Amino acid sequence: MENTGEPISALPYFAGLTSREMEIAMRSLSPVEAAQGEVLFAQGEDGGWIYILARGTAEISIERPPLSVDTAANGWGACERRVLAAVQAPALLGEMAMLLDEPRSAWAVASSPCLLLQVSREEVRRALDANQKWAQRLLLAMSKILAARVAEMNRQLGALSLREGRALPDDELDVLQRSLYSHE
Repeated sequence: MENTGEPISALPYFAGLTSREMEIAMRSLSPVEAAQGEVLFAQGEDGGWIYILARGTAEISIERPPLSVDTAANGWGACERRVLAAVQAPALLGEMAMLLDEPRSAWAVASSPCLLLQVSREEVRRALDANQKWAQRLLLAMSKILAARVAEMNRQLGALSLREGRALPDDELDVLQRSLYSHE
């Protein structure tokens, strides 16, 4: 970002790094500009990298099969896209797929012009092996994001179990909660 006039030290993930540490980080981060409406990544594609959203906003959505035949206006194979979140810079995009070495679980689309920093899984691993602070801070940020999501899911599962005055059967709630904590 230095070449765009914006210091990476303005991003919370890199605040407090020395000039030398920021130089090292910039060698690993590739600036990417995205226009409004541009697909940043698609559900199901390789998740070998993460974006740091430095400027702009993006929409995160998932595709899923229709909930009923009535909603399948385009035929049995049609999918519905459901918006999960609108994220604003600074934010991380694609951390789950990168950490789990799995395909993307969602779509990310620029909802305004964006400046992103892209870094590959291999580059993060190399930087962590070399004990580079920028990679440690990025990994810590990803961990906090994922922990916050699990905490929110727990809260929502508890609320779902009591929705509309009727309790979700304990066995269904247990299955949902166990799935959050299984490591398989």
